Order: sequence, then structure tokens, then C-alpha cells
Amino acid sequence: MIELRSPPTTSETPEVLDVKRASRIVGLSPSTLNTLRSRGGGPPYVKLGRRVFYRVKDLRTWRDARLRSNTAE
Repeated sequence: MIELRSPPTTSETPEVLDVKRASRIVGLSPSTLNTLRSRGGGPPYVKLGRRVFYRVKDLRTWRDARLRSNTAE
């Protein structure tokens, strides 16, 4: 007999975050994240109605693409 199990629940970060929580992942203030969104150059986002969300994987990819090893880069 096959036993069906629900996926394990974890206390990890949810898949999508609001601006306030997303700002913590990238190390910027919410207002800076809002400015980057309106001017361009920020991480990809999802807009549902008036609300803006960021996927965790997109935030990490965007953040990691900005890693530098010295000031000459």
C-alpha cells in the first residue's frame, strides 16, 4: 500500500516577499528598492493589483550578480 504524505513544512523564507522583507534580503532600504523599481536596474518583481512582490530566487540572483572582489571592478 502506498502512503501519501504532504510535503514537509519548513520555517524557511516564503517564495515571494513584499518590499519590506525583500529589502532585507538585498540589504537595501525599502525606499531604495522602490526607487530602483521605478527607475530600472532593480531586481525583477511581480505586481498583483497594486501590490508588489519579489521572488526570493530573483532577489538572490540579483544580489549575487553584484558581488565584487575589489574596488577596481
